[in-house]
Amino acid sequence: MMLALLCKALGAVAQPATVSVDFRLTRYESDEGIPGAAVRLVLGDAAHARQADTGHRFVTEAEGRARFTMPAVIDRRWISVPVAQTGLSVPRRVDHLHVAVELEQTLPLIDAHPSRPAEGRLLTQPWLHLLDIHCISAGSCATSDIGSVYAPDANGQWTRPVRFGQTSPQLPELGGLALSEPGYRTASFLLTPEGEDRSRWTLRLIFQRKPVPVRR
Repeated sequence: MMLALLCKALGAVAQPATVSVDFRLTRYESDEGIPGAAVRLVLGDAAHARQADTGHRFVTEAEGRARFTMPAVIDRRWISVPVAQTGLSVPRRVDHLHVAVELEQTLPLIDAHPSRPAEGRLLTQPWLHLLDIHCISAGSCATSDIGSVYAPDANGQWTRPVRFGQTSPQLPELGGLALSEPGYRTASFLLTPEGEDRSRWTLRLIFQRKPVPVRR
């Protein structure tokens, strides 16, 4: 309890920065890139990430890769870090980057009867995937992977949360399909400062696309 209060009291200090991004999208558990994928990336702007006109939009090139530079907000914050095999945690100061990635999600359609697939037809729509990266030092970063996913509403805003392990009532297009996990995973990531003033950074991100969900 005291540790949590200490971390909250010390708070986070945000700093605007310029980030050189090396992004890659591959197939699941493979190094095969996916070219021609439409992506939107928002860095360090959690309050506006769910607005459709924020961040940087791009299309992956050969080998599923895209390289570009964009602004971000990277903050310094305190987190509780477990001490191995002790059951204890200690406060550590880390660099934190909030990441939002808009990627296409493909779903099996249903017909008038919700228990039957619509003859193998598929629906593809953009979903927004949120995660956080914490770096204790250069070359030492961690993430809990994609923690939240949102589908767009009729106005293109990301207001409909996707539930995992249960049905998502706000997403009738799922037809009662309960997804077990997000359709993408973070395969590799690294956030590194380029200089002592911490105004310029490099970010490497590799996402893998999982197979289309199957109705069982």
